Amino acid sequence: VHPMSRTQQRPTARALATAAREALAEFGVSSSARIQRLHDGENTTWKVQPPGRRPAMVLRLHRAGYQSPARIEGELLWLDALGQDLPGRTPTPVRTKNRPLLCNVPVPGTDQVRPASLLSWSPGRFPGWPGGRATLEHVGALAALLHRHARSWRSPAKRRRPALGLEEVLGDACHWGIAPLAVPGLRASQRQYLADTIQELRQCIDAWGRPRRTRGLIHGDLHLGNLLIENGRARAIDFDDCARTYFLMDPAVALLGAALQDGFEARRDAFWKGYRSENGAISESDQSRLATFQLMRTISMFAWSYTRSDTPRMKAFHRRRQRLMLSACRTWNRTKGARIR
Repeated sequence: VHPMSRTQQRPTARALATAAREALAEFGVSSSARIQRLHDGENTTWKVQPPGRRPAMVLRLHRAGYQSPARIEGELLWLDALGQDLPGRTPTPVRTKNRPLLCNVPVPGTDQVRPASLLSWSPGRFPGWPGGRATLEHVGALAALLHRHARSWRSPAKRRRPALGLEEVLGDACHWGIAPLAVPGLRASQRQYLADTIQELRQCIDAWGRPRRTRGLIHGDLHLGNLLIENGRARAIDFDDCARTYFLMDPAVALLGAALQDGFEARRDAFWKGYRSENGAISESDQSRLATFQLMRTISMFAWSYTRSDTPRMKAFHRRRQRLMLSACRTWNRTKGARIR
């Protein structure tokens, strides 16, 4: 067995903190700023509290090899535009002392050099799962604002973000590293059933015709853990998965937890009420396709969770995802695309 390379090694918490301090220096943040680690997932993030009364910020060390610098810059340029046009609704990127939006810092003990970005702190509270009607109405309004902005934003920077069609979500060109049909652990009958369901999804999308009005730059991961509520308004954080794809994927993600609970119809209607209040890009006729996109998300999350199942917690999460995915497929097929539960 060959030893793990320095690039593959998981950096220690101390090594990441050292890299974080070096990145903060590039952004001109005082070395006496307090940092508090928030999350270690696709990226490692810290809350940064500069001395005095200066506002807090969020530092991200981006995972090695996950997003290219050009793609990260595309995300940050959209956030910069959103900060000007929809102030307070999203984090705003901070530039380095030399004005770029990104810097690169080495991680001690590895041969990794990670991109780092700094964002304004977003206040508010995370909504309770799966979201009440008032909360989801606020989220619907925010989704509409983001979609309207994406349609009006003419910057070529949006082309830096990945374009995701059905093949990039569920096919061999899977954006998340492994196609759902290639995930180990399914019985032969389950794999065939999943293949048949994906073919049904493909036919549904093809029959729709994928009109231009249905696609644009979206948040891409608009679940309740990436949303904050304050004073009757929703804010979105973590645009790391923003992509050029179907607008319907944002409500599919936002309402996925609600779709698995009793009372879904009332929550769904509250979301669309908020969405219509801000004249979002999704037409009322297209809203009936919500469950199809929720199933696409459920299947893609099953594949994604396998790529992260290197710890006991994530292994258990992946097993739950498999059961949920197969159940959602059965319901979607039985109801002819009307729901997933």
